[in-house]
Formats: sequence, C-alpha cells, structure tokens
Amino acid sequence: MTVIDVVVPSFGRPERLAACLAGLRAQHRPAARVLVVLREGDEPSEDAVRQCSDPSVVVVRTGEPGQVAALRCGVAASTSELVAFTDDDAVPRPDWIGRILDHFEEATVGAVGGRDVIDGTVDVANADLQVGRVGRWGKVQGNHHRGAGPARDVDILKGVNMAFRRVALAVPRGLSGSGAEPHNDAAMSLHARRLGWRVVYDPQVVVDHFPAARAEGSIRGKVEASDVWTGAYNLTLALLSTGAVTWWRRLAYGIVVGDRGIPGIVRTAGALARRTDHQEMLFRLGPSMCGQIAAARCYHRGDCLVFD
Repeated sequence: MTVIDVVVPSFGRPERLAACLAGLRAQHRPAARVLVVLREGDEPSEDAVRQCSDPSVVVVRTGEPGQVAALRCGVAASTSELVAFTDDDAVPRPDWIGRILDHFEEATVGAVGGRDVIDGTVDVANADLQVGRVGRWGKVQGNHHRGAGPARDVDILKGVNMAFRRVALAVPRGLSGSGAEPHNDAAMSLHARRLGWRVVYDPQVVVDHFPAARAEGSIRGKVEASDVWTGAYNLTLALLSTGAVTWWRRLAYGIVVGDRGIPGIVRTAGALARRTDHQEMLFRLGPSMCGQIAAARCYHRGDCLVFD
C-alpha cells in the first residue's frame, strides 16, 4: 500500500499549528507520519504537538532559520514514497490526502497540488482559467486559489498545498531571503518538470488557508523593497536554473512587462494611467528590476540553484 508523509514547517504559531494538526487527524486516509519541523526553543509549538496526542505526529527540530531549511529537515526525516507539504496556517480538508493518493496511482505523475481557500472566501473562476503555468516568455500565472474545473497538468504548484513522489522531490539551495524564502515551491515544481514528471493541479485537492502573521522576516501586507527584490531574484533564478525559459526571454519580459508582484515598465505604466495602486507599483519597480538583473547575472556566472 502506498504511504505518504506530511511535512509541516512551523515557527511561533501554536494556535494555527493546532488547527492544522486537527485537520490532518481528521483525514479519511491518514498519513503514515506528520513531521512537524520546529525551531529549537519553540516550546509553545512543541506544547501544541504534545496536546495533539497523536503518535503519528513527530517533531523534527532544526537550529537553522528559514522555511527552506525546515523543508529540507522534514524531507530528510521522512521515509515514505510520497511526501506532502502544507503550512501551519492551513487546514487540509478531510479528503485531502485521499485525493492526492488517487493521482499518484498514475505512474507518470511526480507532483500533485490543489486549491487553497483563503480566509474562507471561495473565489473560484471559470474552468478555463490558467493556473500555475509558465509562458513562452517566462510569464508566471498563479491563480491556485481560484482554480476550477478538472485536474490538469501545470508547471508550478503552491507550497501550502503540494505533494511529491520522492524520486521527483528536491529542495533548492541558493534562494535569497530569510523566513519564507519566496518561490521555493516554484523551484521545486519546475525541477520535477525538468526531470520529466507530470505536475498535476486538481481544484478538488483543497486546504483552507488562513494566512497568519509571520514570526520573523517579512510582514504580510506590508511591502518592503527588500521583499520585492528577493521575490524577483528567487523567481527569476528558479526559472533560469530549471530551464523553464531562456534568460533573455525572461529578462525581456520581466523588465518590459513583469508579473503582478514583480512589475516591469508596462505594468507600472498601466497602473499610473488607471491611477490604481500606482504608488505601490512605482515603489516595486526599482527593486523588481534590480532583483531580476541580479538573478540573470548569477545565472551567467554559473551560480544556479542546487537541488538536493
């Protein structure tokens, strides 16, 4: 019988962690083990695990900061053929693991993910909405929280709701930032695609996501120039390191047009013309360009992401 481990990185959010663990206990097809990765000294979170009173829930301790370090520790501690990931501020629905396992019955599938319902708001678009795709010029489409319709192959999954076959799973080294280290999920998904595995998004694989304040690093809802730079750098380096797009296409697209949170000239000009979020877009433009250019330079020096 195929078994699956679930890795839950957590730091300083014991109430959210307790709700996440309750959701995992309620699974129709439970995980072999739930590996909660905690920072050394995070006693409130350890108490939350103890109060869970579930022998399948195991604490994995790490002395290294950052989400990617926590993911790496969780993967190293896992023993199952399949490894799923969710965040401590998410609650998987009771059929979450079961639906993931169903997809892995197909031998060509290397990764599976789904929709995250944010703060209880069901924002589902039409079934033709593009989700988790990378365009020919490196345009990145998210929309994981809005997906509808049937399961389909994608390029990128969302870290709060994803699972990998072990042979398709690798955690990147070389990302920038502290705390969340954005776009590590994109790098992991694109790496699986590069190995030849199918990456599947199913809107029926659902977690309820309640984005919580981070205990360290960037603050949700507050835009810092360093966060924009980090996001631009990490996303660009992930795309280039995995061969998802040629460097000159992504750099041209990123600087001329850009993505929603990593704008280029055209996207910023459009915001100015509409007088919609134009101040924020102007604020983001400089660090967005600098982060993308820095990533392209690293790529040309051979300083790509390393997956292990």
